[in-house]
Amino acid sequence: VSLSYFEFGTLAAFLVLADAQLDFAVLEIGLGGRLDAVNLIDADCAVITPIGLDHQDYLGDDLAAIGFEKAGIMRPGRPAVCGDPDPPRSLLAHAASIAAPLRRIGRDFHIETTDEGMRFRRNGTALELPLPALDGSHQVSNAATALAAVLELLPSSAQQAEQLAQGLAAVELEGRFERVAERPVVWLDVGHNPMAAQAIARLIRQAREDGTVRHCRCVLAMLADKDAGAVGIELGPHIHEWFCAGLGGDRGQSGAQLQRRLQEVGGRTPIHPFEKVGQALEAAIEASTEDDGVLVFGSFFTAAAAFDYLRETRNAGTSSG
Repeated sequence: VSLSYFEFGTLAAFLVLADAQLDFAVLEIGLGGRLDAVNLIDADCAVITPIGLDHQDYLGDDLAAIGFEKAGIMRPGRPAVCGDPDPPRSLLAHAASIAAPLRRIGRDFHIETTDEGMRFRRNGTALELPLPALDGSHQVSNAATALAAVLELLPSSAQQAEQLAQGLAAVELEGRFERVAERPVVWLDVGHNPMAAQAIARLIRQAREDGTVRHCRCVLAMLADKDAGAVGIELGPHIHEWFCAGLGGDRGQSGAQLQRRLQEVGGRTPIHPFEKVGQALEAAIEASTEDDGVLVFGSFFTAAAAFDYLRETRNAGTSSG
């Protein structure tokens, strides 16, 4: 059996990392975990983020099944850090069965926001740190999970609060509620499942409440195997108008198909179909005032297409000026 394109790419990445003789490497394991090609590596510390429903065709229809697949990245006797405050029992059972020390947020390490930033606590150690550079309360929990993993690998870093603070302040992550334009504000987010939509809904609600934006329009383009209806339910109360765009490929769907899926979950919010993401984004920006916001959401493909459109229009504007 020949290797897949992804497996070849994974092995090439391993080779590049090995040749670079790094002190540490952070590897993301996709599509569940247990059977992913990246899981060939026996990690010194496994990190499991909050678990939601996604890729059900491959992983199962409930959190217990998905939790078992996630648990497959843990290794016997090696520490694992879990950023889910209520992980599935299947994950806990697997950790116990292989004697993997499991550090859980809310039990083994804790995070709370303060007037000055946030306070991280673990094993009697308390660190006063700034809030992470990334927006959203979920990013505070993510930062705590990352800190817990760092302390598992480098316990002495607990004495280097200044360096940890610098790291948190310097974090950049493209496509995670990334603010890429102003007047109107345009955010790009690569989220594509209900859990991601729920986090973004909180951010949109906050932006409207604090006056950052008046109305928010959403450019939505999702693969056909994603739960567009559930995403619509989460985002819907905060969206003034939908601009549905098509995505190509075997897993893609048209803007009209996506429009029908949103219509199935109800609501009176106007929904407009478009062939391409760039067309939908152009229409959403034109429909907005300088005090409004535009959210681009639904897929890495969606965010990439929107970024390309914005780059092309900016370059065109520069050259014509």
